[in-house]
Amino acid sequence: MKKTGWFVALFVAVALLAPSVVLAGGQVQWVPAGKAAKMSKDTGKKQYLLFYTEWCGYCKKMFNETLANEAVAAYLNANYVPVKINPETDKNDTRPDITPRGFPTNAFVDSSDRLITAMPGYSPPEHFLMLLKFIKTGANETMSFKEFMDQEQGQAPAPAREPAAQAPAAQAPAPAAAKERAAKAPWEKPAAKAPWEK
Repeated sequence: MKKTGWFVALFVAVALLAPSVVLAGGQVQWVPAGKAAKMSKDTGKKQYLLFYTEWCGYCKKMFNETLANEAVAAYLNANYVPVKINPETDKNDTRPDITPRGFPTNAFVDSSDRLITAMPGYSPPEHFLMLLKFIKTGANETMSFKEFMDQEQGQAPAPAREPAAQAPAAQAPAPAAAKERAAKAPWEKPAAKAPWEK
């Protein structure tokens, strides 16, 4: 019976500590939000701000898969000032220029403490590492993320699309009823009947 008691106590202890272990974030060297702007200015590194919550499943996935990835953590530590902010508990660390539209929200701030961009959502490690490189190099100012990814992967950019061919001039006019239906907005069109109503 004593073995069962120890097992239960160990299980309860692990369950209580699990949220803090889950959100440890691997080897990322998190900087307190209050020190991040000065450190960024002193080093010239951009800030990476992660807005998360304890209840957010994708936040946990971001910590456990993406930020725990060795390559991601090493690149983030070497090239950014990483800051994690829980807006529900770190109310003094939130920024007026960033309003998370969902969690997690990944925000990037330059060394002058100006917002570069903020985007909600989880990113897998390979994608997130490319995003870190895209922002760090300043490529976000001159090209799209897709163009940057193609360039980094050694792919030629996609060719420009040909303009659509013009319709022949002698096209028959559409019947008046079809023109009227096409002119209506989708919500103004009559609803289709269910199969049993026909």
